[in-house]
Amino acid sequence: MRFVDKIDELTLDEKVLLLQAKNNWSLNGVERLGIPSIVLTDGPSGVRLTAEDERGTIPATAGPTEAILSSSWDTELVRKIGKMYAEECHYLNVGILLGPGINVKRSPLAGRNFEYYSEDPFLSGTLASAMIQSVQEEGIGTSLKHFVANDQETRRFTSNATVDERTLRELLLKPFEIAIREAKPWTIMGAYPKLRGKHCCENAYLLKTILRDQFGFDGVILSDWAATRHKVASHQNGLDLETGSFDSFDELKTAVENGEISMDVIDEHVRHVLELIQKVVDGKKEVEIDWDAHHKIAQEAARESIVLLKNEDDILPLRTTDHVAVIGKFARSPHFSGGGSSAINPKNLDVPFAWIQSYAKADFALGYDSEEEKEELVKEACEIAKNKDAVIVFIGTTEITESEGSDRTRLKLSESQIKLVEKLYSVNQNVILINQSGSAVELSHLETMAKGIFHMGLAGEGGGRAIADLLFGKAIPSGKLTETFPVCIENTPAYPFFPGVGNEIVYQEELLQGYRYYDTKRIAPQYEFGFGLSYTQFSYSNLRVSAEKITDDQTLSVSVDITNIGTVAGKEIIQLYVKDLESFYYRPEKELKGYQKVMLAPGEIRTVVFRLDQEAFAYYLPNLDQFAVETGEFEILVGASSRDIRLSQKVFVKSSIDVRPLLEESNTIGEFYNDDRYHDITKGILDQLTIVENSELFPIAAGITLSDFHRFLRYFQVPDEQGIAMEKMILGLA
Repeated sequence: MRFVDKIDELTLDEKVLLLQAKNNWSLNGVERLGIPSIVLTDGPSGVRLTAEDERGTIPATAGPTEAILSSSWDTELVRKIGKMYAEECHYLNVGILLGPGINVKRSPLAGRNFEYYSEDPFLSGTLASAMIQSVQEEGIGTSLKHFVANDQETRRFTSNATVDERTLRELLLKPFEIAIREAKPWTIMGAYPKLRGKHCCENAYLLKTILRDQFGFDGVILSDWAATRHKVASHQNGLDLETGSFDSFDELKTAVENGEISMDVIDEHVRHVLELIQKVVDGKKEVEIDWDAHHKIAQEAARESIVLLKNEDDILPLRTTDHVAVIGKFARSPHFSGGGSSAINPKNLDVPFAWIQSYAKADFALGYDSEEEKEELVKEACEIAKNKDAVIVFIGTTEITESEGSDRTRLKLSESQIKLVEKLYSVNQNVILINQSGSAVELSHLETMAKGIFHMGLAGEGGGRAIADLLFGKAIPSGKLTETFPVCIENTPAYPFFPGVGNEIVYQEELLQGYRYYDTKRIAPQYEFGFGLSYTQFSYSNLRVSAEKITDDQTLSVSVDITNIGTVAGKEIIQLYVKDLESFYYRPEKELKGYQKVMLAPGEIRTVVFRLDQEAFAYYLPNLDQFAVETGEFEILVGASSRDIRLSQKVFVKSSIDVRPLLEESNTIGEFYNDDRYHDITKGILDQLTIVENSELFPIAAGITLSDFHRFLRYFQVPDEQGIAMEKMILGLA
C-alpha cells in the first residue's frame, strides 16, 4: 500500500506532526503505519550534513558555489555535478537536497549572491533545471529556493518587498517558472520576507495562485527554516510543511478542532508530504562513493568555470620554467565556499600554492592576514616579488563578508589587499591577480596594476588545482561572467535603494537589473555580463534565420558558424540575445534567450543552432495579466558577451492577439489619431473640421484629451451634445 492511501488511518495528532519537521534536518514519520522519517540537508554546493553529535558537518565533496559554477554556462557539467551530489546523498542517507537557489542578484552586496546562479532569469532557470533533473533522476529530491524576493540578507526576517508586477513576473518569478516547467522539483522552499505586505510563507497569491494554479507545481511547499510566522494562516494559504520550528503543534491542532481550518485542507497538505516521503523511499539506493572520482569532477567544474578577465601582453599562460612569487593567504588557505548553508566540509581540498609549486619554482609570502595593512608582511612580499617572472597575488573576500545572514558592506576589497598590490606593482609589473569572491567586487583600481586577472570565485575543493592548470596552460580558460562587474558601487542599479529604509524594500529599478540596466542606460561596466577571455580566439560568421517573418506559434531557428582562429583548442560560449525594436510597454535593451558552449580545435568550424519559441519574444503584459508577444520587429543578436555582439538579424513576429490596451477618455486626440485602431474615425472627424496634419490647429487638437474634446469643439460652434457624440464615436461607444 502507498503511504498516501493511509491518510484515513492517521490520527489528527499524526497529521499535524507530518506538517512540521521533527528536528532541524528530518521530517516526522508515523512508525505504527510504517511511514519513515526522511532527512533533508543543505545543498547549494554540496551535501552539508550535520554530524550526529552536532559538532560540525560530515565531509563531502565541495563543489563550486552556484555563482561560479554558472560561469561554465554548461548544463551537462551541471548535470554531472548534480549526479555526484545525489550519489553522496544516498551514501549519507539524505533524501532531500536543499537547493538550488535562484534568487535575483539585485545588488552585488547581497550576502548570498554566491549561492545563486546569475543575474539573468533565463540562465538561472535553465541551469537550475539541469541541476534538479540530474539529482532527481537519481532518486533524491531537491528544494528550489527561495520563493520569492529573498534578494538580501539585511532584515530578511522582517522586510517587506514592494515589487511591480512586471518585475515580479519577468525577473523574480521567471527562473522558478522555467525550472518548475522543465524539471518538476519535488519541493519548493518559501522565503523569509514579506511580498507586498504578506509573508511569503503565508501568501496565497504566491503559493496558490502563482505556484499551484499558474505554474502547475504539485510537490511540497516547505518553509525556509523558521520562516513560518502564523502557523494556521500558512497552511490556509498554501504551505504544506513547516521547518525550523517545533513548538506549533497545539496551535494547528486546536485550529482544526475549532473549525478554523478544515480537515480537507489538512489532508491535502498531508497528501503532499506523504507523496514526498514515498518518492524518497522509492528512490533509495545503496551506493559506494569513489571520492577520488568525485574530486576530479570538482576540479573539472572549477576549471570550466573560472573566468579570465585580463591577459595583457599575453602574460598567460605562464611557463613551467618561470620562477614565480605567490602572495596572499588564500593561496595556502583557499576561500572555497561561502558561509551558512553553503559551508561544506570538503572531503579533499586542493591548495593553490602546492599545485603551482608542482608546475614551476615558486616562493610564498603571506602579504596580509587581516583587514589592516601590516608593514612587515608587505615588506616580505615585496622582497620575494623582486626579479620574479610573475607575481601571482591571491585576493578576495572572506566568509565573514560573504555568508548567509548578512550583506556585504562594500564592493571594494580590504585596504590591506589594495595596498599590498600597489606595493608589489612598484617592484614588479608582472602582476597576476586571482580573485576569490562569491560575487562581483570592484577591480577598477587594481586592474590598472595587473597584467593578468582571473575571477576564481568560490571554486570548491578542486579550485586549487584548477587555477594552477589555467595559470600554466594545462587547461584553457572558458568561463564567462554571469553577473556584471561594475566600475563602482555607485554605478549599480539598486545602489540608491539597497538594502531599503527600515523594513521597506522597494524595487525602484524595476526591470533594469544587471546587464539590462547597464546596456539600456549605456553605462560601461568594468566587465560585462557574459565576458570572459581564452588563450585562443573565435570568429562568428554566417548568421541565418529560418524565416524573416513568423507567427507567435512558430519556432524560429537561428544558425551561426563559429571558427577557432587561434593556435590552441578551446571552448567558446555563444550567447543569443533578443531586442524588441518597438513595444507598447517599456522593455530593456536586450535579453538573453539562448546560449551554447562548444569545443573547437584550431581552425575548426562549428555551426551552432538556436531555436526560439514564443517565450523568447514575449513579455508580461499588465493589461492582459499574462505573457504575450507584441506584433513587431525584433533583432536577433549573437555574440561573445552582452556587449560584444558580433552578428545581428531582424525578424518580424506576428502575434495572435493585439496586446495593446484600449485607449481611454484620458488619452489625447493625438494618441487616438496615431493608433491604427482609432485612426480612421479620428481622422474623419478632424477632416470634417478641416483640422489636417499641416494645419496650425492640429497640434493643439492633438494635445486635447478625449474627455475635453467637446469643449474644444465649441471653438467650431459645435454643440456639446454633438461633441460628446463625436467623443463616443472615437472611443467606439457609439
